[in-house]
Amino acid sequence: MKPRIGMLIRMKSGDNHYVIGQSDINSVKNAGGLPVLIPVMSSTEDIPEQVENIDALYIPGGPDINTLLFGEEPIIGMGGSRRSDDIYEMEMIRQAAAKKLPILGVCRGEQVINIAFGGTVYQDIPAQYPNALRHRQPDPGCEMTHSVKVEKGTALYALCNCERLEVNSFHHESVREPGRGIKVSATAPDGIIEAIESEDGRIMGIQWHPELLQQEGGVHTAIFKRLVELAGK
Repeated sequence: MKPRIGMLIRMKSGDNHYVIGQSDINSVKNAGGLPVLIPVMSSTEDIPEQVENIDALYIPGGPDINTLLFGEEPIIGMGGSRRSDDIYEMEMIRQAAAKKLPILGVCRGEQVINIAFGGTVYQDIPAQYPNALRHRQPDPGCEMTHSVKVEKGTALYALCNCERLEVNSFHHESVREPGRGIKVSATAPDGIIEAIESEDGRIMGIQWHPELLQQEGGVHTAIFKRLVELAGK
C-alpha cells in the first residue's frame, strides 16, 4: 500500500470551502504517496484518530499566524490570521511528532512547526529585519529568485549534496528563534532562516515553495520523495 500522507486543508477566508493547492497534492502523489486530505477544524478532539490513520503529515503554505501564540502583540505589518486554525495545526504537529511520524511544512507550515515547539517568527521582515532581501517575489512560482546556503550535516544537505540552492520566495514572516529540538538547515544571504529540521531529520520545514518547482527536479522533488520514503518505513 502507498504511504498515507495527511495533508492539512484550511477553510478559505470569507468562504465556506476547504482549499489546498493542486501542486501540493501532485507533489505528494508523484512522489509515490497517497494524499489524505485532513480538514483543519475548530475542535481538536478528532486529532488522535486522524494521526492514527496517516503515515506522515504535510502542512502547506497559507496565512499569517496569531502573534499571541508566540507571546507577542501584532505589529502593523501583520496580515490576517485565524487563531483556531493555528491551534489545531500546532496540536496536530505535536501529536504527529509524539508518534514519530515524518512531518513536512512549507512556508506557513515551517513557521507553524517552529511555533509548535516554542519558537518565534518575524511578524514582518521589512519592518523587523533591516537590509533584508526581497522575500515576496512578484514573479510566478516557477521562477527562482534568490539563493540559500545549506548547512552541512543536515538532512537537507544530504538531499541536495550542495551548499547553495536557488529558490522561489513568497513570504513576509520567517522563523526567528528556533523552537525546542529544532535546528537551522538553510539561510538566505541576508541571514533569514529558510529551512529548519528536527535533530533526527524526521521533521522538516521549508520556507520556499518546492511544490511549485517540481519541473526543476533535484532537491525540490527529493523533499517530497523523502517524506514518502520515511512514511513507508
